[in-house]
Amino acid sequence: MHLAPKGSRLADLRLVDLRADHLQVLYAEKLDAGLSSRTVQLLHVVLHHALEDAVRWRRLARNPAKAAMAPKTRRAEMRVWSAEEARAFLAGVKGERLEPLYRLTLSCGLRLGELLALRWDDLDPDGRRLQVRRTLQRIKGKGIVTGQPKSAKGRRQIVLPGPVAEGLRHWRVQQKEEHLAAGQRWQDTDYVFTTGVGTSMEPRNPHRHFKQRAERLSLPTIRFHDLRHTCATLLLSQGVHPKFVQELLGHANISITLDTYSHFLPPMAEETARTMERVLLGT
Repeated sequence: MHLAPKGSRLADLRLVDLRADHLQVLYAEKLDAGLSSRTVQLLHVVLHHALEDAVRWRRLARNPAKAAMAPKTRRAEMRVWSAEEARAFLAGVKGERLEPLYRLTLSCGLRLGELLALRWDDLDPDGRRLQVRRTLQRIKGKGIVTGQPKSAKGRRQIVLPGPVAEGLRHWRVQQKEEHLAAGQRWQDTDYVFTTGVGTSMEPRNPHRHFKQRAERLSLPTIRFHDLRHTCATLLLSQGVHPKFVQELLGHANISITLDTYSHFLPPMAEETARTMERVLLGT
């Protein structure tokens, strides 16, 4: 048990003797033991609620957790590919079964769950626009399930770049060929990205395939989710307005986009000064 294992200093304390500094020492020990800052934050929340109950039941005069400081979440270092590395990867997977999936996430920043939940009826008849309406994931004890996007902004329409739309058209033809080859084993789920018999794709498989291909191509190690980050950083580095990137990624508000990618925005101080010079001096 993380909170008070048998024999720990916290477990041996009487409730009325518990102080904020005891909790502070506990949090430090847990971090030193290798727990993430997020996990220790959750421990703090559980303790806070439990001790608040003790105050309400008049077992404590005050809640010591209110004076204890939970550790701040340490944001994992973001790793992204350059434009050259992204192009090298796409060239390396050209003609492979998952090429359309990779092109879609690199070009439009879709999450893996959004990609695997796409159905063909989410695409407009002309194939140039798609609707993100749901997400797919594996949940322990429930299997593969579909659900709603993370926020209302997650339900969005995306205009596809020409090569991505063309790649999806070719993939649809290939999928029909797989349908014929599978015969009666085919299950018609209407998913865009499926197994060889039409069923929803296991989320672990694209992760595994992506890692193998990136290693084979001697590209820097990044996660599949970092393809989404790569999409955003490439657009911002080319001067695309953060508001447009927010809408593309489906962030709930623009502050998420700016907080996540602010260090990738091109320097604006010089351009801001030049703009004010033109406005005030008429130059």
